[in-house]
Amino acid sequence: MDNRDEGRQLALDLPDHLRPDLVMDSTAKDAEQKISEFTSGEGLAGIVVCTDSIQANAWCLQQLGNGGVMVPLGLPKDKWQFDSEAMVFHELTIKGSYVASAEEVESMLKVVAKHGISSHLTVLGFSEIPSLVDRYLHASMKGRLVVNIKE
Repeated sequence: MDNRDEGRQLALDLPDHLRPDLVMDSTAKDAEQKISEFTSGEGLAGIVVCTDSIQANAWCLQQLGNGGVMVPLGLPKDKWQFDSEAMVFHELTIKGSYVASAEEVESMLKVVAKHGISSHLTVLGFSEIPSLVDRYLHASMKGRLVVNIKE
């Protein structure tokens, strides 16, 4: 799910064996209905949320089925706000992720190599740092920005 065309296109451009079974606009009026149909009314088993939007995180939590797991990766300016009723009655888990162990990184890199996973990078020179925030916030931004400081 993504509310930007660029993000959804990145998902669609993946090789067949990596492409998600469902790619959709999270802001579409029928988004919740599509999720319900896709999961046969069960809700999602898990979701990784890569935005710092508190509203988007709250919406994502509501898309989880019983026993679902949410991993929020964005860091909002304000404190997190989660629906305690949904968490308790649906037995949801919110799992933080900040640092990985050496073993976890090694395991991840093996999976990346085995399945040919790659990342879309935009490399900026050191002199382009002043434009970094504008580029990051631009709607056409894809993947990750990387600053090459060895120019």
